[in-house]
Amino acid sequence: MRFVVPDDRRIRLGTYRAVLAGLAARATGRVLVWTFAVQGPHGTTTLTATSSPHFGAGTPARAWAEALLNRELAPGEVVESGDLLGRPCLVVVLELLDGSAHVVQVHPVVEE
Repeated sequence: MRFVVPDDRRIRLGTYRAVLAGLAARATGRVLVWTFAVQGPHGTTTLTATSSPHFGAGTPARAWAEALLNRELAPGEVVESGDLLGRPCLVVVLELLDGSAHVVQVHPVVEE
């Protein structure tokens, strides 16, 4: 009898260091797609998250932008995607039942 060990070196539930690698609006403009380069236990993996494009208080887009900038945004402040790209952060990854992984939270990197 022979057994084959599957390649299950995927990102699992947890918090990982990451960098925002991309930020784009879907064709409808109603959804932002955030792409993170996540440093997992087996190298770097690309994971995505989605949010609305609204930056009001309590929205994921605003919280994630503030985490990437490591500061609160001021009322009326303009944030360009280029201000966020390449910024380090910590991401919380949720593994779904189908085995796929998605970023569900973004936190600032706190330097020690």
